[in-house]
Amino acid sequence: MNGRDDWGLPFAPVNRLSIQSSLRLLAAKAMSYPMKQAREAGDVCRRANVGAGTVWMDRLPMIGSSVSCRTARTRIDYEAAFSLLQRRYQEVGLAEAHRDSPVMRVLPYHLTRQSQVFVASVDGRTIGTVTLVLGNVGNLPMERMYPGVVSRWKRFYRLGELASLAIDPRFAKPRVAFMELTRLASAFAQHHGLDSLAAVVHPRHAKFYTHALGFQVIGAEKRCDLVGGRPGVPVQGSINRPCNASTRLSRFYTNCDHTTNELMHRPMREIDQIYFRRWCGNPRFQAPSIGSARRQRAA
Repeated sequence: MNGRDDWGLPFAPVNRLSIQSSLRLLAAKAMSYPMKQAREAGDVCRRANVGAGTVWMDRLPMIGSSVSCRTARTRIDYEAAFSLLQRRYQEVGLAEAHRDSPVMRVLPYHLTRQSQVFVASVDGRTIGTVTLVLGNVGNLPMERMYPGVVSRWKRFYRLGELASLAIDPRFAKPRVAFMELTRLASAFAQHHGLDSLAAVVHPRHAKFYTHALGFQVIGAEKRCDLVGGRPGVPVQGSINRPCNASTRLSRFYTNCDHTTNELMHRPMREIDQIYFRRWCGNPRFQAPSIGSARRQRAA
């Protein structure tokens, strides 16, 4: 008897052709972008021949798995996040190869107490990360490029910056990981007194931030030295006015049930700051000394 299964895929009496057809449909649903773009993104995937087509097995949905997002709390969390960040930036030409091993991308703001690193995982594997820099306790990374713009917006908003975003392309639904990470970061920012988020994004990504998330472009396009001179534009959005986003995303970002413990600020420990400092090699930033970090915490 023919019908449809719980995935919405047709099923029929078991035979070779029906299995091949179902696998092709499942693979088509799993793909969030064409196979050519997957190759260009540097995916290293296993292939399985199905009929006349080819399925990228690492792009299949993780059945029974869901994205879990939380604040980074241990050195293992930071290593996984910074390793993913370096690998993705290096794959798309935004970072140079690192001589040290393990390979990690660590920027000076990661070592400050005003930053909070978030990680997304599936079945214990880190598949995404983003960092929120709290602007109510210090300068934001984007102030080096846009000092006047950020200064003006700080007069009216308690501003934070989203930075160091990376999603593992082998995960079947990268947009899901992005939405879950940014929802947690937004809830965290609001819990800690911020009312607006900013970011420097590639010009082609600015349309998504403005059309889908309700952000607005607040400055001119410039070349970013932190990403190999690639262009970037600053965008800003209000946390307290999610109605600016699309209706569906507005409901997604407002229907949060995070606990106080999940939203607790967990900056990097001083012993971990010392450990990760050797990967922090950008001379244009000056990471605060451990002594200044102690004085900032005491204040």
